[in-house]
Amino acid sequence: MDWNGECFESNGKSMTLLETEKPIKHDAVIYPNPNKGQFKIISDIEMNSIEVYTINGVLISKVQINLALEYDFELPLLSGIYMIKISLVDGVVNVKRLIIE
Repeated sequence: MDWNGECFESNGKSMTLLETEKPIKHDAVIYPNPNKGQFKIISDIEMNSIEVYTINGVLISKVQINLALEYDFELPLLSGIYMIKISLVDGVVNVKRLIIE
């Protein structure tokens, strides 16, 4: 069975995926962004953990979350750009840019 980007081909026959069979990618957002260190992360599926990194990859904060859809942060960060790694319960990992004013 081979996938050509639109359909599977098997034994000379083609099979297409229905729209509902395509994988769903879950996402999370940071609000507000930019901010002054107070922000909320909102996800459309439960989160497992959130990690905050400097732009150089240094871990600043890690929070294990009990399957929440929202999480409020208040971090004393210097102005600059940070990376937020959000791990969701379905195994998806989102990496977002956070701007601190």
